[in-house]
Amino acid sequence: MKRLFFTLLLFATMAGYAYDFKYGNLYYNITSNEVPYTVEVSGAISSSTQPISPSITVAIPETVTYNGTTYSVTSIRESAFFRCYSLSSVTIGNSVTSIGDDAFYDCHSLSSVTIGNSVTSIGDDAF
Repeated sequence: MKRLFFTLLLFATMAGYAYDFKYGNLYYNITSNEVPYTVEVSGAISSSTQPISPSITVAIPETVTYNGTTYSVTSIRESAFFRCYSLSSVTIGNSVTSIGDDAFYDCHSLSSVTIGNSVTSIGDDAF
């Protein structure tokens, strides 16, 4: 019974980290494979949840290229940086229109946020 519980817990944890590709220091999910090609940020590669980790600075670009296709970065997924204690600064590009619920929730070290001029939706408890 314990083995089944831990196996299910492992799969549930891994599902929360699903992504389509990595570009720079971020994970992305493709949200449209047709023109206009779009992606969402789903997290940071080095987003440690340990409060003693070195500080992390993230710059979310306006576009990323993967397998020869250039995608516009239009959103930040819910809980993308949840409890990323070492995240100290984030700059969000002008192509991003929405920031999901809890996207930066519980990021204790986050002291600088620059939001692009296209954001029209910020989810509950995003910061």
